[in-house]
Amino acid sequence: MNKEYGVHAAHCCKWHGCKYGDKDCPVVSGEVEQLYPCMFCDDLLEREEYFKRALEDIAEIKAFKNKIKEDV
Repeated sequence: MNKEYGVHAAHCCKWHGCKYGDKDCPVVSGEVEQLYPCMFCDDLLEREEYFKRALEDIAEIKAFKNKIKEDV
């Protein structure tokens, strides 16, 4: 891998595009594999964890609400 491709592999994203705005980005084209998640991917992964916890909380609240209905 040449140095130019290494920069793209380290900073560009297959899904979110070239950090440098290159139309022929080797990561976007699939010529070079992305080495790290980009900042947008990292943000999405953090939000995914938040929403997983929120869904777990919602399930617990629904179960509690159903239990209260059964007790009444």
